[in-house]
Amino acid sequence: VVGMTLPAFAGTWYIEDGDISISAGESGNDVTQNGATTKNDTNTVITNHDSSNASSNTVTIDAEEGKTVDVTLNNVTINVDEGYKYGYDPNAYKTAVSVTGSGDTNIELNGNNTLTSGYGHAGLEHNKTDSSGTLTITDDKGDAGSLTANGGFGGAGIGGSDGHDGQVTITGGEIIANGGDGSAGIGGGYFGNGTVKITD
Repeated sequence: VVGMTLPAFAGTWYIEDGDISISAGESGNDVTQNGATTKNDTNTVITNHDSSNASSNTVTIDAEEGKTVDVTLNNVTINVDEGYKYGYDPNAYKTAVSVTGSGDTNIELNGNNTLTSGYGHAGLEHNKTDSSGTLTITDDKGDAGSLTANGGFGGAGIGGSDGHDGQVTITGGEIIANGGDGSAGIGGGYFGNGTVKITD
């Protein structure tokens, strides 16, 4: 139902069902999938129906200034790598999970998660700008959550896209980050720098 707004609840969102967009609401997250927006989702969990088959859909998280978005990745597998299909045009390619906005985003890892992005993009992308908020990757539940993040050509595994600085804080989880050609595993994309903080 296009444009429909649904009441608050704690939701599990399946990436195979369509692209997912998340922003901060008044008392939770506002989550949009297939044109329907659920307001004030109090526990946003993204997963796969079948994690052995990668989805080609994407997740976009936009935290507004002064707000925080909390999201859990639970056995998510996304692969949007299309090779060099569109030539040298990073804007034509997809990002598996993109974090934007001046607010803060916390991503909790449950189970085994794998994110693979297209040409010019980070697997888990957070470009550092003068007004960007923080991206923090956590495993606060202590369940040995993991993330494998694969950047496309010129994109970091976790952090910046081609030509952009990256910014990330990691406080838990098992992390494997593979940058594309000329970019960092965790940090900046091609010709970019990185601000990375890793703590116990």
